[in-house]
Amino acid sequence: AGIGKPPTSETGVSNLDYFMWIKPPGESDGECTSGTVSGKSVSATAAGSFFDEGFHLLWDQGYFVREQGMATISGSSNSSSQPTTAPDNGSSNQATSSPSATPTASSSSQDSTVGTVAPADISSSEAPTTPPATPIATTATPTTTAAPATTTPAITTPAATPSATVPATFLAVQYESFGNPLEEIKLNRQAKLKPLRPSQVRVKVLSAAVNPADFLTIQDGASFLGKSPSPESPFGVGLDMAGIIIELGNGDVEGFKIGDAVYGLSEITDAGAFAEYANLDVKSIAKKPANMTFNEAAGVPGTGETSYQVLVNYGKLQVDQRLLILGGSSACGMFAIQIAKALGAEVIATCSAQNMELLKSLGADQVIDYTQEKWGDVLAEHSVDLIYDCGMEPDSWNDEAQKTLTRASGIFVTIGRMTDAPVEATSGVTLRQVYMTSHRTYLEALTKLIEADKIKTIIASVHPLENVVEAIKRQMTRHAKGKIIIQVAKE
Repeated sequence: AGIGKPPTSETGVSNLDYFMWIKPPGESDGECTSGTVSGKSVSATAAGSFFDEGFHLLWDQGYFVREQGMATISGSSNSSSQPTTAPDNGSSNQATSSPSATPTASSSSQDSTVGTVAPADISSSEAPTTPPATPIATTATPTTTAAPATTTPAITTPAATPSATVPATFLAVQYESFGNPLEEIKLNRQAKLKPLRPSQVRVKVLSAAVNPADFLTIQDGASFLGKSPSPESPFGVGLDMAGIIIELGNGDVEGFKIGDAVYGLSEITDAGAFAEYANLDVKSIAKKPANMTFNEAAGVPGTGETSYQVLVNYGKLQVDQRLLILGGSSACGMFAIQIAKALGAEVIATCSAQNMELLKSLGADQVIDYTQEKWGDVLAEHSVDLIYDCGMEPDSWNDEAQKTLTRASGIFVTIGRMTDAPVEATSGVTLRQVYMTSHRTYLEALTKLIEADKIKTIIASVHPLENVVEAIKRQMTRHAKGKIIIQVAKE
């Protein structure tokens, strides 16, 4: 397995931001040709992808390793057969893996390649921790109730543990071809259950949440999936969910049992949270916070984990440090404000005038109306330790960010796509461009903060599963004030 920018001259793939590519062991860097691993093909079309067979094949072969909060890909034509690991420090020549396509990140001070961070093994002593902080005020969030799911004939599905009774078919949101999400999304009332992989559990979904990835995957063609949908094999939609476990896989599912209330994410390569039932890997779920409804819990995983990783893993945010959030009223921004306050940091956030009071209620110490003034003019030079761009101003690295960040130690993290080439740092500050990867360790860290009343989910609207197109249409406007929730069934 290798890691680096996609070798477009070899693959014919162009204009991709993904830096992950897969090649058979033994081939030199820069080549990506067809080959086999243990008799199974890993072709050049895998550039930038984590399609099911290739990813799980390489994982099972031991080419992906986890240690101290990082995931790396090991092995090359010049290395031994033993996997290698990388420390969690964002150092030079380091790269990480993710089940989603991940853009190359740059560090102007170190010229490092930094991608998504995969958490440490859940048994590791290196699991992320958060210091105590003063609880923030809470406000009520609106919810509505979806119609009960239609009853369908039931069958018994075999499992390694006593089987749960599940319907022969169920309602699921799917699409048969890439294109306009509002046209391609269909409600399939005859969706069929997929067999569980050993490390998966089957969940009766009660609530799900909409993310930009839900429509971008359909809209942009999702080349990183390494496969395409069809009428015979439609793809599911939706990542964030909360529900009840009804069946266990026959592998390592320790820590979970039938009847557990859980929350988490579907894999990007096997989406399907917008459905009555979903198969989820236990590494990407956790027990639902006891003080949250299923609607509230469903809104946490994607955006909550993203902001947690940005602040804790990449930003190394410490007590009394100053954090600037660009896009404070985005879902990621609202979680970031709350997480940062729980960490004991001072928080500055940008938003429009209509959202300023909301951000203050979440704990922001200073709010800047970006429609009236530029944060680079408001803040003193070299006065901010960490800038978290929630995809709003990734190119600000090239000007205001470097002027505002503290010398030598300042960090700029963006989850957006830079349109301009990043310039070299002038004062030793660091640029990191990342995407999130889900893991139980992060969810459990968030659960602790939630149950301590440090974090809440702001809900913009709740829609029944049958109205999923309207929910996605609203997400596409990028103006929702909080999470858009799909209520699949009553709690």
